[in-house]
Amino acid sequence: MPNYDLLASSNVISPVNNITFSSINQNYTDLVLHISAIKLDNTGSPNNASYYVQVNGTTTGNLYSSRVLRWNGSSVAGGSSGSQNTGELTWSADGINTTYGNGGYVTFLQYKNTSVKKLAVGGNGNAAQSQNVDGTEAWQFNNTNAISEIKFYPQRGNFDVGTQLYLYGIKAA
Repeated sequence: MPNYDLLASSNVISPVNNITFSSINQNYTDLVLHISAIKLDNTGSPNNASYYVQVNGTTTGNLYSSRVLRWNGSSVAGGSSGSQNTGELTWSADGINTTYGNGGYVTFLQYKNTSVKKLAVGGNGNAAQSQNVDGTEAWQFNNTNAISEIKFYPQRGNFDVGTQLYLYGIKAA
């Protein structure tokens, strides 16, 4: 059974446009980003918004690619994108809203291994009663550098009060 150690957390007390975890401890095999109560303020039309991740401050070079699957209880849809300058982490048809928020997780596999490209897998759920959309995704950062920084931000708007993120390190069993 792996051990989970809390490395960092963020509890938004006033709206912010991103949450960044830097100087990430390199003494673990994997990382888990637990996303609790994602909420956006009313700037930038929060419905139908995605949120994104950047690692190590990399915003150029088309180094991110992703695959997304989402479902709403009666239908399933998917999509993919390649050669992007940011990783689309999670999205859903009416994904993040100001009333209910949503949450999920992302596991960054072998985040410090410099001989492999970085892979992340995760899932999300939306708590809105009329917007029951869940999703799962995988994305790749096409670079072998160890991950020492993770920046998390919305497509538009700001993270609102009550948004919570927790970063855990996982030690191999």
